[in-house]
Amino acid sequence: MVTGGNTSIGFLFAKARLDWNVAQYSYVTGVGHLLNIIALCGASLFGTRLGTSDTMLAALGLVSSFSFSLVKAYVWTGWHMYLAVSIGMFSVIVLPVMQSILSKSVPPGDIGSVLSLTGVLETLSPMAGAPLFALVFSHYLPPIYPSPVHFVSAAVMPLLVLCTRFIEVLMRRSCNVQSYTATSQKETAE
Repeated sequence: MVTGGNTSIGFLFAKARLDWNVAQYSYVTGVGHLLNIIALCGASLFGTRLGTSDTMLAALGLVSSFSFSLVKAYVWTGWHMYLAVSIGMFSVIVLPVMQSILSKSVPPGDIGSVLSLTGVLETLSPMAGAPLFALVFSHYLPPIYPSPVHFVSAAVMPLLVLCTRFIEVLMRRSCNVQSYTATSQKETAE
């Protein structure tokens, strides 16, 4: 929802705040996409080589997204936009990492159903995010500084970090219960 909302008002924000044209906005967007690709490769290395947990990677992405939104709320010159996309480069890893967490936490037979449900929600969520962000943007950007529309994005991220932490706790408890159950069954069989 946040990504869809930010996408829907991105150019309008740059035009209103910085008086940018499409070319200037395209440059910063291109730099952001390049940094996102680098972040995806880096996250893959963190996860496989260093053994970083999925929830830790998701938290990194959410903190990156939170920082991106805060910096963007206070943008008043062009280089701030480049700073925002640099800080927010890890925000792109949240979705694949969350899908990884989901696929590891459901029975193998239900993975397809769960991932297709998340795909449907990902498709429908911009339908709620874009109008909400457009409404906040159109009513509060011109007279108010910093931009409240990016505070809407930033407000969601701490809640998602807490949810991610809750998922981590549940996964650890689940692993402890499964290992305890497997050990108990093994001892009973002997």
